[in-house]
Amino acid sequence: MTDRVFQLGSSRSQHNSAEDVKDFEIKDDEFYSEMWFGDYPDFPARVLKTGELLKDALDKNKETLLGKKVITQLDGQLPFLPKILSIAKALPLQIHPNKDLAAKLHAKDPDNFTDPNHKPEIAVALSKFEVFAGFKPLSEISPLFQLPALRPFVPPNTTQWTDQTLREVTRALLKADDATVKRVSESLLSTSKSDLGNAAYILDLLPRLQKQYGSEDPGSLVALTCMNFMVLGPGDALYIPADGIHAYLSGDIVECMARSNNVLNSGFCPPADRNNIDLFTDTLTFEAHSKGDMVLKSEKADRSKTGKTRVYRPPMSEFDMLRAELEAGEEDEIEAGDGPGVLIVTRGSGKMEADGKDFELSEGAIYFVAPGVKVNIITTPDAASTSLNPPSSPSTGPSRPHKLLTPRPYAVRAIPGKGYGAVATRRIKKGKVILVDPASVLAMVEYPADVSREEVRGLLREGRRRLGDPTRVEGLAKRGGRETEGMEEVMLTNSFGVEVGGGEYMALLRIWRPNAFIHFSQTTLAMSVWSARDIEPGEEITITSSTCSLCTGSHDQLNASDANHEEIRSLQDKVVELAQAGKYHKAVKAAERMFSLIEEEGMTEHMGGMYEIPARLYYHIGNYDKALEYTLKVRDEIDGFGLPGKLGEEKMKMLDGVVEQIRQKMGGGKAMN
Repeated sequence: MTDRVFQLGSSRSQHNSAEDVKDFEIKDDEFYSEMWFGDYPDFPARVLKTGELLKDALDKNKETLLGKKVITQLDGQLPFLPKILSIAKALPLQIHPNKDLAAKLHAKDPDNFTDPNHKPEIAVALSKFEVFAGFKPLSEISPLFQLPALRPFVPPNTTQWTDQTLREVTRALLKADDATVKRVSESLLSTSKSDLGNAAYILDLLPRLQKQYGSEDPGSLVALTCMNFMVLGPGDALYIPADGIHAYLSGDIVECMARSNNVLNSGFCPPADRNNIDLFTDTLTFEAHSKGDMVLKSEKADRSKTGKTRVYRPPMSEFDMLRAELEAGEEDEIEAGDGPGVLIVTRGSGKMEADGKDFELSEGAIYFVAPGVKVNIITTPDAASTSLNPPSSPSTGPSRPHKLLTPRPYAVRAIPGKGYGAVATRRIKKGKVILVDPASVLAMVEYPADVSREEVRGLLREGRRRLGDPTRVEGLAKRGGRETEGMEEVMLTNSFGVEVGGGEYMALLRIWRPNAFIHFSQTTLAMSVWSARDIEPGEEITITSSTCSLCTGSHDQLNASDANHEEIRSLQDKVVELAQAGKYHKAVKAAERMFSLIEEEGMTEHMGGMYEIPARLYYHIGNYDKALEYTLKVRDEIDGFGLPGKLGEEKMKMLDGVVEQIRQKMGGGKAMN
C-alpha cells in the first residue's frame, strides 16, 4: 500500500530539516539561503525515510499521489515549486518569462532555461521582508525624472508618460555605462529629501545597495526610481506575475511558484550574470502600478474546520497556499484537497494526524500530503509556560488547583487613565486560585527583530499616549462579552495593543509589585492565576511579566530591572554549581545576592520554591539560625499555597522533621505546629 503522507528532506537548506537529510552536513562557517522542497531536478527533495527522489516516488503512483486533476490538466507532475528563502543581501533584479517566451528560450538554450514553463509566484513573509516589486504609479515616477541627473534617460519630446515611456526609461537606465551610473548615483545622494518627495528612502537604500554591488550597478537606479519599495510583516504576501519585475532585499519568506526555474536578470548581480537588456525590457509587464497591485490578501480557508487556517489564492491554476497559525495547544482540521500538498513547519512544534497515522511536527519538518487526505494539526501546549511566567515559576506551587474560588472574586471595570482591569470584589487570601484556563494558552507574544529601532519607538510613544483614553486602545477592551474567559480579562489588565510594521503586537506593562502569579501545570496542561499575597477589595489584580522589549516605564528603569532579572537567572545556576563543588560559603554569598535582587524586584512571593537552597547551604556551614529561618519560609510557602493531597502532607511532615533537627542542633526546641 502506498503511503499517502511522508516526510521529505531538502537538497539544500538553512533550516533545521537539513540536519535530517542523508549525506548533508551543515557547516557553521557557511550560510544557507534557500531550501527547496519540490521535485524540480535542480535541487530535488527526497523521501526522508528511504532517500528516494520525490519525483521517482510520485512517478510510481501518480493517481494516488498526484490525483486526476494534476494528471489531466497540469502535465502529470507536481505543478508547483515551494521554497524557503533567507535573504541577507539583495537578490537579482529579475523577471520570470511567460509561457510563450519560456518555451522559445528553452528550445534555444536549454542549459540556461531548463523548462518551457512560466513562473508566476507568491512570497509570504515570515519576518520583516523588504522588497522591490512592480512599478510605481507613473504619477510618482515622472516627477523624479525632472531632476537634472535623471532627465537624460527620458525619450525626447515626451510630454505625457505612458507604459511605453517607462519601458524605454528602464532600458536606458540598464544600458547606462559604469561612469554614468556612478555619476547619477552621486547626484541622487546629494539631492534634498524635499526634492525626492515620496522617494526620500533613496538616501537610505542607495548606499546600502552600493555596499553590496558597487556604485556601477544599474539595477539600483531602476529599483529606486521606478519600482515600489515595500516593507512587509509576517503573514503579508505578494503576488508576482510572469514578466513582473522584482528584487528581494532582506528577510525570511516562503515562496511558491509554478514549476519552473527560468529567470532573466538585469541588476544586483555581476555583469556576466545579466541577460540581454532588450529581451528583458521588451518582456516587462505593466499590470502592477502600485503597492496595492502587488499585495495578495489572505482569507479564511473553506477547508479549515476552526477558521484558524487562511488561504492565499493567486490568480493562477497551479496552487493555492494555506497558512495555519495556531497558538500553543490549539488545533485545526483541514479538509482534503483535490491535489497534492507539501507542508512545512516554520515555527513551533506539535503533531499531525493524517491518513490514520500520527506524525511529529517540529520546526523545519516537511511532509508530502496526497490528494484526498484530511489533516489534523495539534500544536504543543508546553510553549504556554514560556510566555508569561516569572523568570522562575515557584517549584513548590501546586500540581493542580485544589479549589477554585467561586463565584469569581473579581469584576472587569474601567480604570481611569488605563483601560479595563480585573478588580477584586472581595478579600482574596494568599494562595487562592483566582481563575483557571484548562488546557489552553494565555498569550503567545512575539516581537519583531527591530523593536528597538526609531520607527518602532514612535509607534510605542503613540501607544502610550493612547493609554489615557481607554476607548482608543485596542487590546484593552473586554472582548467576547459575557463569554470572555477570565484569563483573558486578567491579561487585558496588563496589556495594550500597538501596531508595529503592519502587525498587531501586545506589550505587557511592567508591574513592580504584582499581587498574583501565573502557574502552568505540565500534568493537566491548565493555566491558572494564583494570589501571591492577600488582595483587598477594590484592588486591581496584577501579574508579573518576563523581560519585554515593548514594556512601558522609563528606559533606565526597564534596563535596570532586566539586568536584575538576568542576574537572578545567572545566580540560580551559580549557587547550584558552587554547592555541588562543596564551596558552601561562596554559594551562600551568591544566594544572599540573589535574594536581595528578588526582593528589589518585588518577586519574593514568586520565588518561594528557592528558599530550600539557602536553608540547606546555611545548614552545611553551621549557621543554624539562618537555616531555620529559610526552612520556616519553605514551610510557610507550602502551607500558604495549599499543596494538595498526599504529596503536600508528606512534604509538611518532612519539613517538620527538618525544623526539629535544626532546633536540636541549636540546643533544643520542637517543631512548630
